[in-house]
Amino acid sequence: MLSNFLILQKRVILSFLVPAVLTAAIFSDNRGRTVEGEVLGLEGDRVTFFRKQDQKEYQISLSVFSLEDQKKIVFRFGDQFFMPPLMGNPNLIQQAQQIDRILAVHWGKRGLKGNSFISDEVFLRRAYLKIIGRSASAREAKDFLADQSRDKRTQLVNDLLVYYGYVLGEFPFWADLLRVRSNIVRGEGLHYVQWIKDNIRLNTPYHLWVREMLQARGDINQNPASGYYLTDAQMPLDNLAYTMETFSATALSCAQCHDHPFEQWTQQQFYELASFRSQFKTNGLSPEYDKLAKNLKKNPSSKASRAFEGAFLTKAFYSKKFAIRENEELLHFPDDYQYDSRLQGAKVTPKLLYSLPNSRFHNSKDPFVDWLTDKNNNKFVWTISNRIWQKVMGASLFPDPQNFSNAEQASIPELILYLGNLMKTLNFDIKQFYQVLYHTQFFQRKTGLFSSEEASNFTWQGPVFQRMTPEQVWDSMVAMVIPNSDYRLGNFFQQNTRGDFAEKLFEFPVANITQAIKKLNLESKETAYVYKKSRELYDFLDISVQNNNLPKNPHHHPYWDSFSPSVVRAAELESPSKSSHILRSFGQSERILSNTSSRSANLSQTLVLLNSEIINRLIGRKAWLYQGMEASQNSNSKLELIFLTVLNRYPNKDEVNKFMPYLRKFREDGPKDILWVLCNSPQFLFIL
Repeated sequence: MLSNFLILQKRVILSFLVPAVLTAAIFSDNRGRTVEGEVLGLEGDRVTFFRKQDQKEYQISLSVFSLEDQKKIVFRFGDQFFMPPLMGNPNLIQQAQQIDRILAVHWGKRGLKGNSFISDEVFLRRAYLKIIGRSASAREAKDFLADQSRDKRTQLVNDLLVYYGYVLGEFPFWADLLRVRSNIVRGEGLHYVQWIKDNIRLNTPYHLWVREMLQARGDINQNPASGYYLTDAQMPLDNLAYTMETFSATALSCAQCHDHPFEQWTQQQFYELASFRSQFKTNGLSPEYDKLAKNLKKNPSSKASRAFEGAFLTKAFYSKKFAIRENEELLHFPDDYQYDSRLQGAKVTPKLLYSLPNSRFHNSKDPFVDWLTDKNNNKFVWTISNRIWQKVMGASLFPDPQNFSNAEQASIPELILYLGNLMKTLNFDIKQFYQVLYHTQFFQRKTGLFSSEEASNFTWQGPVFQRMTPEQVWDSMVAMVIPNSDYRLGNFFQQNTRGDFAEKLFEFPVANITQAIKKLNLESKETAYVYKKSRELYDFLDISVQNNNLPKNPHHHPYWDSFSPSVVRAAELESPSKSSHILRSFGQSERILSNTSSRSANLSQTLVLLNSEIINRLIGRKAWLYQGMEASQNSNSKLELIFLTVLNRYPNKDEVNKFMPYLRKFREDGPKDILWVLCNSPQFLFIL
């Protein structure tokens, strides 16, 4: 049987898109130069390359290749946890220092000073939660606190940015921003989910990532980036409004129906912009669908083949009914357009919202995408710069991160101008942008309270004091229950990717499939039931599965087998989680609207922390943390283990005096009680 590990991997599911051998091909470097040769292997970040010209092998850094070739090499030779190294940034320290200087000037004008600096313990927990989305383990905390090197904070940041946990910590941020729902197209949204994770992992430049989404064509299996448009299938006008708000902080939704009452945008402008996107539609039938239907009709009719035809034609290729295709129909103004009767029902002439300095799009094949993602489009640059700043430092520089007009609306205009220029200097390298922010002195200052009512006048004397995100709470608890939690892959997609296996079944002759249906006693079953068994059918027919000749998760830990497949990090669960899940209690959004996740407290969170499945697992005997406590030789080491795990610090003198007598008196339940108390404490739920 295919392992859960394989089912989740896009590079396995879509392996037919990548050549089996990268041989006799033309490769490009990051400066556009080309060379003919063959990639023989990948070890770490070193590529073994055979150059055809001189028939010699070379060891080349992966970063030397173009982004497109890097992806091909990684998908062919690297495992799915491969993380490219950080790109060198010789100006890193100067860029971080410039941010600190801008903030110092801001304070000086107001007679203020920055908050004092934080301890190693606070920095450790803050860095882990911000960069990889969970608190540190006891071992990770102990190692960092024992390190006496002067640059250990810098090294920690750099190490976490190239650790696979970074992907899992980043995914909820992008999932909330892009409204990622894995149930789109009847669960085939997993391709879109994995595509996003791959872009995070391979650090695709942001503007190229956005362009790929906005220019996607085909169905979600062929082109996972199409998931962005298929999230709003058959709602192109709504998608345009979301697109402008998400990538350009421009609120256009009101202008879809009438002139905006509070902004400059008119309904005519909205339709003129939307006409650029009317050149495609999201409900076009795939040619493969018609071809399959014709082929199946040629087969002998039997009960088994009828079940096969019905199940797989209607369900396996359902995703191809929602494919992005070219559209020959032009957009028209509404018949009841109220501002100019001459335009009622008239064809719309495409027109961009505003012009950009030094940029022209008259001869562009895709003017809208070129305009939106242009480096000279300050709204595009400021929007992502501000969103990353908000994620790292806790609050937006603009009162409304979803809608602003110019830099003067920011609480520190000089800062957003610098961050925008920095983003362009780094060529939209999101990870390098993070690296600069995490290297500032400002990130290492104590937090301060933030009020949305005072957003435009916030003094920014330190990062914002805030609660953990829903995913950070869940992921931190999961890390206490199972070891190596960053590498355990969930099985949600195993139950929702039948279309992948159903489609792959057509690699086999129909006669073989009919025989498999008979062998598995599916002849008399309903078509929907046959479809549900598509994985078993594929396993039955696939020789590589029968021979058990498939790769395994290299990070698999045998302890995982003691726990439900649902005990995985949030990024490995369905997106969003079910309404009854703890993640939703703590504020995970429905991902229908952008950026609607909440950190607000409520009664259900209290009940979850008092008594819930995850808490019971956390204090149960099977939990990895409990096993560590059992192995501890004395009460002192048990108390240290609990504090290091939950709060990433050692207990102070007062805490030792309070808890040690309790531990000695209640040797069996004492450690579990203290663990429960700390998990219910504000110190656990808040990022100091």
